[in-house]
Amino acid sequence: RRPARLVAAPSAVVVHLGVSGDGRPGAYGTAHHNLLFGRAWHTTFDDLIRDGRPMRDPSLLLTRPTVTDAALAPEGRQLVSVLAPAPNLARARLDWDRIGPAYAEELIQATAVRSGLRVHVKDVLHVITPADWRRQGLLAGTPFSLAHTFGQTGPFRPANLPRTTDNVVLAGCGTVPGVGVPTALVSGRLAADRITGGHAHHPGPP
Repeated sequence: RRPARLVAAPSAVVVHLGVSGDGRPGAYGTAHHNLLFGRAWHTTFDDLIRDGRPMRDPSLLLTRPTVTDAALAPEGRQLVSVLAPAPNLARARLDWDRIGPAYAEELIQATAVRSGLRVHVKDVLHVITPADWRRQGLLAGTPFSLAHTFGQTGPFRPANLPRTTDNVVLAGCGTVPGVGVPTALVSGRLAADRITGGHAHHPGPP
């Protein structure tokens, strides 16, 4: 029982692209992950959380997996993904099936201004919006589960053992201890210990 309802995290729009290039540093960023910040950083949070609208000056995550593994794409090509935070469907019931393609183009253009990507785009391989996340059964159309607020962090996250079911153990960012890859891995260890009884033999979180 909680004094307040659980709150979902913001969602994301993801655009997967096939682009030309040999993967050398400098073309679209130098790393596997690149952060492309907009100038209106503070209004981004108002757009997503308070106003429930797409970012007017988006900050983006540009991912280039072919920097790490060139075999993921044909010779002379790269895979590039652009992720833009977006309001979840509990905050804003936007018609993403209608506005998604145009918004994806806006994200490509915003990426172009900051990375020189636009003239090299060969294929828009796939676009994922909050509506697609919802169709996959994800809470409020977000892949990020519950918001990372104080009241939903650490021991305040939903427990590994749901009270309503005897034969289910939870793991992932939506359960104890919280958001992020290290903590999600810890939740997997906790889930395994709940099943095997290993927590009685190993030091660490209960």
